[in-house]
Amino acid sequence: MGMQEQFKIRTLVVEDEEKIAAGICHKIQSVDVMFEIVGCASNGKEALDKIAELKPHVVFTDIAMPVMDGMELAKEIKNSSPDIIIVIISGYSNFGYAQKAIRYGVFNYLLKPLEEEALQETLFDIKKSLSHFTVHRQRHVIYSPEYRIVPEQGECFLLIELCMGNVIYNLQDEEVWRFYEEQAGTVPWKVIMTELCEEEQEWFVADEHAPNQKMIAIKAKQSDDVAMEEHMKALTALIQEYTELPVTMCGVRHAVLQKDVWDGSKQLRNVIKQRLVIGRNNIFFPDEDGTFRHDLLEIVKMKMNTYIRQYFISTNLENFMNEIQTVFEYMESKHASQESIEKLCLYVLKLLEFSSQEYGQNFLDEMQMRMIRSISISVSEKELFENLMREFRKVNHFMESIYEDKIENRLLDYVSENYLTIESVEQIADEFGYNYAYLSRLFKKKAGVSMNRYITEKKIGLAKQLLKENPNMNLTKISDLCGYNDYRYFSRVFRAETGMTPGEYRE
Repeated sequence: MGMQEQFKIRTLVVEDEEKIAAGICHKIQSVDVMFEIVGCASNGKEALDKIAELKPHVVFTDIAMPVMDGMELAKEIKNSSPDIIIVIISGYSNFGYAQKAIRYGVFNYLLKPLEEEALQETLFDIKKSLSHFTVHRQRHVIYSPEYRIVPEQGECFLLIELCMGNVIYNLQDEEVWRFYEEQAGTVPWKVIMTELCEEEQEWFVADEHAPNQKMIAIKAKQSDDVAMEEHMKALTALIQEYTELPVTMCGVRHAVLQKDVWDGSKQLRNVIKQRLVIGRNNIFFPDEDGTFRHDLLEIVKMKMNTYIRQYFISTNLENFMNEIQTVFEYMESKHASQESIEKLCLYVLKLLEFSSQEYGQNFLDEMQMRMIRSISISVSEKELFENLMREFRKVNHFMESIYEDKIENRLLDYVSENYLTIESVEQIADEFGYNYAYLSRLFKKKAGVSMNRYITEKKIGLAKQLLKENPNMNLTKISDLCGYNDYRYFSRVFRAETGMTPGEYRE
């Protein structure tokens, strides 16, 4: 089952202006019901007390507050509760603030007024980072024979974070978990590290919370000038002797102190999350931009917002699927990151949700789960986009069923109200903008009889009523009122339906 069915993400909001705090709380809960607001605080000092009491997973905080500001609060949380995720919401777009926030381990820096789209992306990223809370799995560490658990003063390590395959969002998806245990669970890390490292060199390999991710630390002297990229290429080659999965690595260029190992690994893990490209071996360093393009997703989303939203509203499903295909081809040509593809798929589902159509939340949740699963286990870009197109075809079929239900109801209402003035099938086709054969099929599905049969029954039913209620009304007049300009034709139809002529029926 999905992570959202297992627990709520406990959220604390820190803001000194009560109305703004209430607005932030409302926006968070309206965007994602998985986030539960457990409390609010008006300054950093009060927030620390509430953190101790309420044990939140996430803290959203302003910067400028009395007593203790948001930056000082972030620093205190980093030192005392490093697992808590901190998001700053501020009216200051100051780069210096953002740099300071990064030093204090802040997860994201959002600007006021809080935009729903930016908040939605942040909440999605938070859920990915917190997914390990639902998986009770103890971290397993493999040490080299020479490794000393108690470090010496000033010991330094070279760090490598690696991911075999793709980043896993939903760690409770058993299908994804089994896939990676089969594909990556038999890699002999002790054999690989012994071959990679020098004799008697100290190292350890630590599990991450996903079965396909590891953190590797190799002891080094502070003065060592190590060709890390060559080390990482050699490590990739060794790993791929045991698995066909692509390997993405992020490493430090210079050794870090032992006390900074775990914080450093978080930074490396975040780089992989942002930059991993499905189906490709990659080596990244946190201090370089590489070919990672932050603007790619925004370009695609602008296109989506312009065209796909309109396709949803106008129910132009053929163009919708063509546009999805075009966008995927573009993203494949640009080697878009896994994270960009995830966010794009969620963005399309969100457009679908807001398109004023009657889509069930259960269906949207199911499609999100299926798309995230496809993204998690696809082993090449080609396979990924084929899998996603298959999922979007399911979206398309579901949309068609919703649209057809609406068309059926409209069609039945239209024919029921206008059966006396409908002169030709072309009239109905023009009114609805679809060919008559399609409309005829939908009508019969809804009414149980053909459209012509339905109209005839309605007209003859009216004729019977008029004959009973108006014994002196001229039969030609009744024929006209029932939509028949030719009395002789009306009489033939009436007799075929009732076994009598109109005059016989009246008597």
